[in-house]
Amino acid sequence: MARMRQPPKPARRTQQRSRAELVRRLLRLGFELELAQRISRMPVYTPTARELRELERGRAEMARGEYVTLDELFRDLDVPRRNSRSKGSRKQ
Repeated sequence: MARMRQPPKPARRTQQRSRAELVRRLLRLGFELELAQRISRMPVYTPTARELRELERGRAEMARGEYVTLDELFRDLDVPRRNSRSKGSRKQ
């Protein structure tokens, strides 16, 4: 089983960090590096002229304040509940 290498003591002393903090930082940097590498390998999409026009149109609408927030959308989509039936006997 591979053992994790101990963080160097001089780095711990100069940064005034505990061993656990330094290990967390090193792991975080490793994950960030891996994520950056994965992102750099993703294909780049070039939008069409029509898509660019639509993006500009949407940005202009946002600048004019012509938009709906998610809260407003959910409130408008919320259907009022119907009154429940009374619990009496059914007619036959």
